[in-house]
Amino acid sequence: MPHCQDQGSAEAVWAKPEGKPTFMKAPEDQIGISGGVASFVCQATGEPKPRITWMKKGKKVSSQRFEVIEFDDGSGSVLRIQPLRVHRDEAIYECTATNSVGEINTSAKLTVLEDNATIGPSEEKVLGERTEMINIMMKNA
Repeated sequence: MPHCQDQGSAEAVWAKPEGKPTFMKAPEDQIGISGGVASFVCQATGEPKPRITWMKKGKKVSSQRFEVIEFDDGSGSVLRIQPLRVHRDEAIYECTATNSVGEINTSAKLTVLEDNATIGPSEEKVLGERTEMINIMMKNA
């Protein structure tokens, strides 16, 4: 009669629970000057690790003036645009984080001013001493 003999060993395999991406750092709206540089940062987490892609007007960014620099740990990237062009680069830039569980999107607006542009007087609110709000009036020089 056949019989099975237990060798007394077992192997545990731990799997990370899968999860759709979530943003750790989202790109922020920026104002740049023609001829200058703009950089947007996008970082996400999830399991498996999400892949970050950048889009402009529904198309993947691709140009010699657009550089995507990936983080060493693969958690995100920086979209760097240089040199900025007034009408050409003004747009909404979208960061997409994708893995096998899901996809999320976030976006930021880039406004590009002429290099000789002047900004009119405006009132800015800034935090003073972490506890009080102060107003600063800026004027053209």
